[in-house]
Order: sequence, then structure tokens, then C-alpha cells
Amino acid sequence: MNPGILDMLANCRRALVLAHESPDGDALGSVLGLVHMLKGMGKEAVGYREGQLPDEYRFLPGVQDLITGLPPKAGVDLVVLLDCHEPKRTGSDAESYLSTAKLPAVVIDHHRGEAKYGDEVWVDPTYAATCEMLAELAAKGGIELSPRAATCLYAGILTDTGSFAHANTSARVLKNAARLVEAGAAPEKIHSEVFATRPVRQFLFCRILEKAQRLMDGRVILATVSLADLAELNARPYDLENVVEGLRNIPGVLAAALIKERDGGGVKLSMRSKGQVDVAGPAMELGGGGHKNASGCSLEMGIGQAAELTAGLLSRALEA
Repeated sequence: MNPGILDMLANCRRALVLAHESPDGDALGSVLGLVHMLKGMGKEAVGYREGQLPDEYRFLPGVQDLITGLPPKAGVDLVVLLDCHEPKRTGSDAESYLSTAKLPAVVIDHHRGEAKYGDEVWVDPTYAATCEMLAELAAKGGIELSPRAATCLYAGILTDTGSFAHANTSARVLKNAARLVEAGAAPEKIHSEVFATRPVRQFLFCRILEKAQRLMDGRVILATVSLADLAELNARPYDLENVVEGLRNIPGVLAAALIKERDGGGVKLSMRSKGQVDVAGPAMELGGGGHKNASGCSLEMGIGQAAELTAGLLSRALEA
């Protein structure tokens, strides 16, 4: 951990905290968790989100206070970028804001890649979640965690470890999660809220699985979902969260990919793998990034072309 981060947090007066667009559990949990931490330190802090708010995270304390319009730059003396280290991943409005504001910036992220933004940077892909990094930062920095902060951080760890079932579930992440429970996070309640069964998602997963391609004797599964699929089932883009993990969990599958058509053109590619199969390398080749077993990118092409490209990349990843 970079000790300069603690100094910047301690010395700020009003912080803007944000993560990547279309936020998932770790992004929302880390933004809200840090906002609560800063307020507990006597600071003013505001969390920003760009993109729709998934239903399963509406229970998070403070989520209703997240802003969707960026504040005047004159009123902010620190920016904290979480769960990504590239301003371009925050969305067009936030990217423009960050590139022109010239504000002191802290970056905390657990995804692979070189951070070229930020005055104090902590990027470490050995952590399971950005929320885990914040839990450890609080422990090492002597920052007291309220039950509200602990709940948000626990939710992010829970989602990024797949309920502590993924390969990134280390002894360290369990220790950090235990600290959050001691601080007031309620595991049963959080799990129930995050993983509550929503019928539209079950129907959507069935549709995606029905069309999926099995490659390399079933070791690779490649699935696609179009905007028409979403519209027909009255589903929203965030209803696709955890679909690619579900594909990876199919017996015999070592690598899974989900290609999602984007409103406005192009596709979003999400890849997951098991064991030694590295999908971060292929993602970085395509301008994206992530972790060895979980990565993704955006592509300016149609579903068919993206599927053909991805099939080749995953086949080579398995051979390697």
C-alpha cells in the first residue's frame, strides 16, 4: 500500500469519489465504502456514478446519495478513482472532467495494467477486489469503519469472489472480510440482497445458453446477447451481471466469453477462465484488461466479427 494515499485522504477537505461506468458490486461498494470512511474522518465526500444502478445494490447504505452529475471543480480538492485506473473507463462525462480538472488524484484498483493517471497510485492485482484494498487501507491506516462502510465493502468483496468461491479467495481476503463483519457487516443479509433470484435473469441466462457455442471439445464456451434479446425479455444490460461466471461454472469449461451488443454500436466482451488459463493477455491485446481469470474489453465491431476474433484468442489461450 502506498502511504501517500493515507496522507492525501487525511489532508483533503472535499473529495469526489468515482469508479468505472456501468458500476458493478465492487465499484459501487468501494465508492460508497470510501465515502462513508471519509465522512467518518470529518471530510466532505461525494460519490458519483455513471450508468444504471442494478437492483441488487439498491440496499447499500448511501446509494441514494450518489450523484449522476459532476460537481463544480472549484468545490473539490481531491479525486479518488476506484476499481479502474484509466479515466476513459469512467464514461465520457467523467473522463472529460478528470482530464480538464487538473485536481490532485488518488487511484486504487485491483485490475492489471499500468496506471498513467493519479498522483498517488495503488494498483495491485493480487487483491480480490478494490473493496478488499479499502478494508486493508482502513486497518493499516487506523481508520474506523462504521457498519455502513463495512456493509458496502463486504458487498464488493462478496461479488468479486463469487461468494468466496472463486480462485481469488485467499486467506488475506477472508481476514479482511472478517474485519468487516467485526465492524458491523451482516453476511446473511448482504448475500440475500445481492443474490436474490430475479426471474428475468433466469430467462435471460437460458436464452444465452441456448445460443452458446461450445468449442475445443467443450473446454471453451462462447455466448452472445443482442439488444433484441434484451428487449424481447424486458431485460436491462445490468441483468447480464454474473452471466459469464455462470458459463464458466459449467462442468468441463475452462474459458468462457460473453459478447454483448452495445446501444450505440460495438460490443462489450467479458471473459472468464479457470486455473492456469490466462484471459487477461487476450483482453490487453484488444485494448482492455483485467485479471488472469477475469478480463474484458470494448470492441468497435459487430457481434459476428467479435465472436470469430474471440474464438481464436481463447483457443490460443488454452493451447498456451
